Amino acid sequence: MYYRLGATTIAQLAQAGIISGSQPKSIRKNKLDGLITLGKGFVKACIEYKTPAELKSAIKVKKAIKQAIEPARNLCNLPYCQRRSKDVLDKPTHRK
Repeated sequence: MYYRLGATTIAQLAQAGIISGSQPKSIRKNKLDGLITLGKGFVKACIEYKTPAELKSAIKVKKAIKQAIEPARNLCNLPYCQRRSKDVLDKPTHRK
């Protein structure tokens, strides 16, 4: 199931039963742009939407990945950044 988020924190998603397990305090206040789950709280992907200007250079791409990587490492194994003409996947080295 796909959830288009924005103003919803990871703590609120856990309270609503959308994601399962306990999350570290460091990510509870994070707000994801989207989330793909496979039932019963299993998170398949964390999604960050960016404008073309926000992914224009390699430095900006790294910044976007850095923003999404910590929640993704704790919730799933596929952070995903997207703009109209460019998709950026960055697979974390491990899942906690």
